[in-house]
Amino acid sequence: MKLIRNLIIIGVLIVVLGAGYYFATKYEPPTEHTDIPQEKTITLFDVNADRVIKIVVKNTADSFTLVKDGNGWKVEGKDYIELTGAVETYIYNFAKITASEIIDEKPQDKAIYGLTEPQAEIAVSAEGVEKSFKIGSLDPTGNYYYVAEDGKNTVYTVVKANADAYFKRLNSLRSMTVTNIDTEDVRGIEIKSGSTALNVVRSDGGWDVKNPQAAAAQNKKFNEKLLTPLCKITANDIVEDNPADLSKYGFDKEVTVTVENGTLTLYIGSANGAYYIYPKGSVSVYSVGYDSIAFAYLTAQDIM
Repeated sequence: MKLIRNLIIIGVLIVVLGAGYYFATKYEPPTEHTDIPQEKTITLFDVNADRVIKIVVKNTADSFTLVKDGNGWKVEGKDYIELTGAVETYIYNFAKITASEIIDEKPQDKAIYGLTEPQAEIAVSAEGVEKSFKIGSLDPTGNYYYVAEDGKNTVYTVVKANADAYFKRLNSLRSMTVTNIDTEDVRGIEIKSGSTALNVVRSDGGWDVKNPQAAAAQNKKFNEKLLTPLCKITANDIVEDNPADLSKYGFDKEVTVTVENGTLTLYIGSANGAYYIYPKGSVSVYSVGYDSIAFAYLTAQDIM
């Protein structure tokens, strides 16, 4: 009886071990359910980004044309504008344009999709290919824009996140750096405001105030309040290129920075509750936050 019981136990162990081996080596769990609805993709335009040679953008905030110039890009009719590397990424938004769904193949009235008065219009030119699109209103969910190709009736939806590039302003592709000076290169700073002036020059081991009175500046105060913020100014926006009239910006501060190889003069002021800065001889007038130009309103006592 004991022998039979032992044989039964051994048999059960063999079955268990055999099942374990099977599940470890042979059994494949069912794959994840694939009937979940997937985002549809309808290709409206698709070329290699390197082939794009021109894009035209017109939206409610701006209008501009970018043309390929050698290995880089420039703004048509505005060669003085310098673009940042962001333009290369921006071009990819135009090299491949995809829709999510066909909404209406024969619309009776495109106005209901915002396409008779579009929020944006874009045109893309590649080598041997050119297409134009109108971007209308958002759909009721707020997640898709209605889009139609010029000369065709079909109305599509395009994911909002993909279409947002068509609403960018040109300034988003431009540098907002006003000054980028190595503090070690600075030899002197003068801030003029009307008939008064603050003049500070580098001396052995520190900085000396020369005007309005002779005194030593406290290095920590001088560096934190004046030198460091002056040498690294980033603007919020570009408000005008090639200004014909600077008086409207309320410039009442003139800041001159002397470095080893010359000088840089900045005009700073405010008008209508906003602050502006214009580097003498440059292309653009910038808008800035007060914190960026607070140094221009310092007195000698603030750094002593």
